[in-house]
Amino acid sequence: MNSDEYIKLLDTEIFPLLKNNIKASEREKYWWQQDNASVHTSRKTRDFVMSQPFKSLQWPARSPNLNIIENLWSKLQSMVYKNSFRNIFELKKAIFPQVKKIPKDYIKSLFESFKSKSLQVVETKANEINY
Repeated sequence: MNSDEYIKLLDTEIFPLLKNNIKASEREKYWWQQDNASVHTSRKTRDFVMSQPFKSLQWPARSPNLNIIENLWSKLQSMVYKNSFRNIFELKKAIFPQVKKIPKDYIKSLFESFKSKSLQVVETKANEINY
């Protein structure tokens, strides 16, 4: 995916979904966060994201363990790959039921631990942290 494709996805899918589901008066409570992938950090992408009605967080360098979705994806992978699949269709069919099985408490814990992980990143001067 390149920056143009990413911006198109944000512009046609992601931000409209957010705008339709978050009242304008509530948007100041939400932050847009993305990692340092090149499509996220291009000038075009940064300018586009800054034009949206959501505050944007700068991603600390070398801090992949702050990424909630990566932690969630890791959990999902471990659940899905307990089984073997004969083809891509079986794999795709198995993913959604596993998503529904991820405990809400696990997801909540990822969000609750974000602040302490962020403080560790500051304390270690953006070096990788243990979690």
